[in-house]
Amino acid sequence: MTNTLPAWEETGYFSGTDRAALRLTEAITLVSDGHVSDADYDAAAAALTRSRSRPSPGWSQ
Repeated sequence: MTNTLPAWEETGYFSGTDRAALRLTEAITLVSDGHVSDADYDAAAAALTRSRSRPSPGWSQ
């Protein structure tokens, strides 16, 4: 799946949480072009907070 990373926006392989994290990562790595937008940060924070609050089906509790 790593070969799909350059085209992550065009593929259907990534979840909403994945997309929010990828968008934030892209904004951070391109910070010389501007700054990380509040919208990108807020979307990633919300998605990652939601994903951490629900255990993955593969995790044992």
